[in-house]
Amino acid sequence: MKTEKISHVPNKEIKANIFSRLVFSWFTSLAKIGYKRPLIQNDLFELRPQDFCSKITGELEPKWNEEKKQTKPKLINSLKKQFKKPLYLAGIPKFFASACSILNPILLQQLIKYMSDSSASQSTGIILVLFLFLSGIFRTILDNLSLDQVIKVGFRARSGLTSLIYRKSLLINRKISDQQKKKQEPKKEKEEEELKEKELKEEEELKEKGLKKEKEKKLTKKERKALAEKQNEEQIKSNLSSTGQIVNLMSGDLTKMEETALFFHVIWSAPLQILVCLALLINLLGAAALVGFGVLILSFPINRFIFKKFTKKNILFMVQTDSRIKIINELLQGIRVIKFYAWEKIFKKKILDLRDKEISILKKILILRVSFTVLYTMLPLLTAVTTFVVYGSTGKKLTAEKVFTSIALFELMRVQLLFLPWTIVSFSNFKVSMKRIETFLLSPEIPEENREIHRQRVDPNSNEVQITIQNGSFTYDTNNNQNNNNNNEIDIKKEIPLEEQKSQKQVLLKNISLDFEPRKLTMIIGPVGSGKSSLLAAILGEMVQLQGKTTIKGSIAYVSQEAWIQNGTVKENILFGHALDKKRYNQVIESCALIPDLAVLPAGDSTEIGEKGVNISGGQKQRISLARAIYSNADIFLFDDPLSAVDSHVGRHIFDQAILGKVLQTKTRILVTHQLQYLPHSDFIIVIKDGEVFAKGTFEELIHKGVDFSNLLGDQEKRVDESETSDDDDDDDILDENLNKKNKKEKIKWIDLQPETESDPFGDDSDVEIDIELPPNENREKEVSKEKVENKKGELVKEEEREFGAVASFYYKHYIKVAGGCCILFIVIVSGIFRESFRVAADYWLAIWTDGTIFHDKTDRFYIGIYVAISCGMFLFAFIFSAIWIFASIRASKRIHNDLLFAIARAPTRFFDTTPIGRILNRFSKDVLDTDLFLSANFENFISVGISLFAIFVVIVSVAPYFLIPLVVILYIYYKFMQYYRSTSREIQRLQSISRSPIYNNFSETLTGVSTIRAFQKQKEFIEINDSRVDENTSAIYCNFSSNRWFGVRVETISSIIVLCTSIIIIAQKDKLNASFAALGLTYSLQVTILLTWLVRYGALLEQQMNSIERCVEFSSIESEKPEIIPQHRPPKNWPNLGKIQFNKICMRYREGLPSVLKKVSATIQPQEKVGIVGRTGSGKSSLMLSLFRIVEIYKGKVEIDGIDISQIGLKDLRDKLAIIPQDVVMFTGTVRENLDPTKQYSDERIWEILEQVHLYEKFQGLEEKLETKVTEGGDNFSAGEKQLICLARALLKHPKILVLDEATSSIDTETDSLIQKTIREQFKDCTVLTIAHRLHTIMDSDRIMCLENGKIKEFDKPSLLLRNPNGLLSQLVHKTGPKTEAHLKRIANGEESIL
Repeated sequence: MKTEKISHVPNKEIKANIFSRLVFSWFTSLAKIGYKRPLIQNDLFELRPQDFCSKITGELEPKWNEEKKQTKPKLINSLKKQFKKPLYLAGIPKFFASACSILNPILLQQLIKYMSDSSASQSTGIILVLFLFLSGIFRTILDNLSLDQVIKVGFRARSGLTSLIYRKSLLINRKISDQQKKKQEPKKEKEEEELKEKELKEEEELKEKGLKKEKEKKLTKKERKALAEKQNEEQIKSNLSSTGQIVNLMSGDLTKMEETALFFHVIWSAPLQILVCLALLINLLGAAALVGFGVLILSFPINRFIFKKFTKKNILFMVQTDSRIKIINELLQGIRVIKFYAWEKIFKKKILDLRDKEISILKKILILRVSFTVLYTMLPLLTAVTTFVVYGSTGKKLTAEKVFTSIALFELMRVQLLFLPWTIVSFSNFKVSMKRIETFLLSPEIPEENREIHRQRVDPNSNEVQITIQNGSFTYDTNNNQNNNNNNEIDIKKEIPLEEQKSQKQVLLKNISLDFEPRKLTMIIGPVGSGKSSLLAAILGEMVQLQGKTTIKGSIAYVSQEAWIQNGTVKENILFGHALDKKRYNQVIESCALIPDLAVLPAGDSTEIGEKGVNISGGQKQRISLARAIYSNADIFLFDDPLSAVDSHVGRHIFDQAILGKVLQTKTRILVTHQLQYLPHSDFIIVIKDGEVFAKGTFEELIHKGVDFSNLLGDQEKRVDESETSDDDDDDDILDENLNKKNKKEKIKWIDLQPETESDPFGDDSDVEIDIELPPNENREKEVSKEKVENKKGELVKEEEREFGAVASFYYKHYIKVAGGCCILFIVIVSGIFRESFRVAADYWLAIWTDGTIFHDKTDRFYIGIYVAISCGMFLFAFIFSAIWIFASIRASKRIHNDLLFAIARAPTRFFDTTPIGRILNRFSKDVLDTDLFLSANFENFISVGISLFAIFVVIVSVAPYFLIPLVVILYIYYKFMQYYRSTSREIQRLQSISRSPIYNNFSETLTGVSTIRAFQKQKEFIEINDSRVDENTSAIYCNFSSNRWFGVRVETISSIIVLCTSIIIIAQKDKLNASFAALGLTYSLQVTILLTWLVRYGALLEQQMNSIERCVEFSSIESEKPEIIPQHRPPKNWPNLGKIQFNKICMRYREGLPSVLKKVSATIQPQEKVGIVGRTGSGKSSLMLSLFRIVEIYKGKVEIDGIDISQIGLKDLRDKLAIIPQDVVMFTGTVRENLDPTKQYSDERIWEILEQVHLYEKFQGLEEKLETKVTEGGDNFSAGEKQLICLARALLKHPKILVLDEATSSIDTETDSLIQKTIREQFKDCTVLTIAHRLHTIMDSDRIMCLENGKIKEFDKPSLLLRNPNGLLSQLVHKTGPKTEAHLKRIANGEESIL
């Protein structure tokens, strides 16, 4: 468990003085570092004490728990209680900043009066200018102070909610959520049907009466609205427990919440400023101003319509994004199986179909946003036009004072009205996001009384029963009454009869009454899907108890059927947060048969294991999982069939040395198993059938009771009955004997086989003898755990790469290119220039109008006509500017996502071995969301504001040419500040993006292993890890926002200096300048402050969000596999018609520069031949299979199938014709039919035929939806055995000429295994079958067996011939299984017995 903490620079804000806090000079030191060199995580400031995630959540969680007790709990209420004080206090500086903003037009009015009054003294003008300057400075300080406070509230709330979501994920049971969802679907359909029936009935009644009742019509609308809201909520709930949905909650919803904090005080300050401006306008223009106000009022219905549509579309967009991320997560989780079956195209189509729906909604959102923006950008102009037209039509004269003061007021209104729609949109997004997060936090979870049931330690010598279940019935449905638990006991008594409950719930375990004695080994057996794993889940508290009483005393360790491995070192996975006890640690790894594995790993137990254990075999994963449980030294051990993933001799070693050995002999052990040869060694046996206890007792008792063990054991009893091995065999060390005895030394010879550790993700089990030198037992303790390789020798997952310096121009060019090219950009810029030209022309025309000296003989109607025409031109080009950019940005979003998807789907598997899934999901979620919604808007705004600012400087210089002199100096200072800011904020943004991925990785990993985490009671440790990672990300966010405020104060101060310089120059030229044009220059100078600020802000946001393009393009340009189809080299349609495979001197390595893992391997496998493949760890078994599927390309030699060189044909043409059944089964959300036949090639009849062959016919015929039965994420609603059978059915359905089996039946019971082995031999009798052996009996009847060693074929012949050589590799492996099994295997090899 990685809990390393990064050291940061002490937070300088804490000790900063009041002046430093007001102007953010405490941040200057970091800005200087960022200017000199690229920042690293250690350079960032440490968080303030109140900003740490644990502190925030510690205060927020109790408030949310209290809120949940309400009838209708609202998350927003908890947030209000937590953050309302700092949030409301931030409104005080915002109020005074707003007052300063309104003061500017008033001071401008006085300045224009001063310019028009020839008798006014110059000192009056200077005083007014100083007041104008100071007003700007005060507004800058107060506004940034307010923003700083609300932003801190925003990221603190985000941090707290991230932690709450994580804590919730530790309480979720996917099966509970899936059960609830399944139960809700028919209910929803029923509600819809009832509503439709009611509507039809009402329509018939109204037709008979010949009238329509308005009241009833309204009632129906309400019902429709309520149903629509409920359906939206159900849509949100549909993906509750999926990794994709949770990632989207964090990447999308919490980001939107953070943005809402920015606009929090705009919701009241904007309307306030608008109303004050309106009052000033009425005072200035009289009743004519009310006409302008009427235009504003008329815009509200349009605003409301757009707002409602926007909210609705935003909900749909987020739901659609959830669905897309969910499928992408499945693509990444199952990428190897997808590549083996050449299903990339199918998944790409699924994702692209969802993306098309998402883009369709996005298009509507952006159109609504542009409508919003254009309307509110043009609204002040429309207001000004109507106001001046009405004022002019009354015969009153427009003066410069009235016009340009009005323009300044209208401009202030325009800015506020520009913010207001964004604020409304932001609050709309916030409302949607809060609902989604709230729905997740209120979703079904593990019942409260199940969570703390096994913390109490017990006396190891006590004879007190540790686990008791009395008449218990269990389900995954949470709709039940729950009683309190006392003293670590679950005590649930139901008054409702079980039969009544069964009609409402799916009862999986019924009438369970069991006592598990202390220090005893209890074994649980039963057919596939009988409820064995469910019984363990019930003990763990993962299920809901409907009736009966369960008592559990003592701590629990759990080994799941599908081993859960963390991304960390082998040692970290075994210790699992416990302190290192070297003696116990070495006892554990020896008892779990891990010593040989540590010898061949590149850094021993310091070797890093990839995500989900991608770089180790299935057996290694299971044994590390087993070692983790044993090392925990718990009181009770639950083993869910861990021996199925390992070879028989290693399984025997684990059973003898671990489960029966000294390390656990004083512990209570419960073992679910299909390997019935171990039954005689048990103290107690429980037989489960159809969710009930079929039989229980000791082995002898069950035989006396007449339990037909021969039927249960089948031929297993006579072929693998290692329970009857002699005492002499038991005395031998199963793994240690026959090692290199001649050169036995005092330490292990550590062998560097790094390439093979990567070669073994698909079942290259290490469960065989390895040619290494073991030390004597007394010295082994200090040697095994010693780190042989320091630095980075054992690391697998690479650190996330980041660019340095400015975002390269290439990425801007790339974005423009995918948006439509330079032509589109040119049209957009030209449209913007025309729009701004018309805006400036309108203001110039007002100056000419008020001056009255140029067209002195024209009436007001002439001026009004021209003014309206110019305004219409501005409106037209504003619409063209925004509309063109919308469609360009949508095109860019679509292309960037698709390029990323195609690159990831076509990436080689080694990319996924070294790249965490969370890192990839980060691109598809946050980075794509930034591209969709924010990058396009900021790009448009940056161009728009840049053109406006340029136009303003042109106007000011045309009015006051001397302004050029201070402008050069001011722009130089501005440029230097911008350099500091850009270089700093850019790198902080990159660090923010990089620090986000570990949060997603941890979420993904936690959701996969949540049952294990709960069983070990490690929730606290994992919460600490999550909080630490959130703090790292928050530190970057804190510094990022602080850099914005630091620069904001400085750039707005520069803007105030521009106003000061412009005003002084104009005052100095008072006698030479026309009052109207002087007023125009002063008015425009006031606009510089806001525009210069937003230019920089949009520029910084643009560069920061271009980082998303940078990251997406980075993954879009990764190395790709060879082409899927090569048109000129397509094989015949009936290829391969024989199934002959020829390996001709093939050499393979995983990357250039690494040693070869296959070395000139040559072999010919005849058509329809059945070949077993065996070998020690690192021998190349899986590498050979990977070369056959071209998962990894060979660099020498060639592989031919039916005479065709497979390197010359496309990957899809190759993989479509082969099939593999991997040990790690993978299932996808959808239906059973889609999992069996995603290409939709086969009929239902054929599928049912195949299901009958794999003995699942009755299972699915008994389900209501049959082939359309839903499969949840990861196939969690099926047992491990059922999932393995479904994967077997895939291969049977495909019926290829060449089939590869990798321990295809490890998780199923012996009887079913025997039937499946028979099915495989019958159905694939005309096929070539290659079987990677883990259990030797499955291959001993093969035509030939290939023995690999160190990347070369050591033996390849008939098993009967190979066994004649006592020194041969196969003979050694067979000998390791024990005398009886050895004899049995030899009889199979000689054809004297059958394995069936």
